[in-house]
Amino acid sequence: MKSGSALKDAGHKAILTALEARFGVAQPDKKEQRDIIYAHKWESSRERVAYWMTQESDNAYVARIRVTHLPFMSEIEQIVKDEQRNYFGIPSE
Repeated sequence: MKSGSALKDAGHKAILTALEARFGVAQPDKKEQRDIIYAHKWESSRERVAYWMTQESDNAYVARIRVTHLPFMSEIEQIVKDEQRNYFGIPSE
């Protein structure tokens, strides 16, 4: 039977491997909180991803993953132009 520390390390490896398969090689994320054990991040023009693991008690660990989708600015600008034309009759450029 694995100890809490071994389970923590195995869980971290599984999570990090899955995230790196999807988003590429992770960058270390320097977080200043003392309860954070692992912290990694990924950034691209389309998304920002953060993964961190904290220790909640002696043998309790929590892994968190946050993914933020970053739509392209040109897509947003086109939507605004289309809405202006459709709602207000403003011709698009």
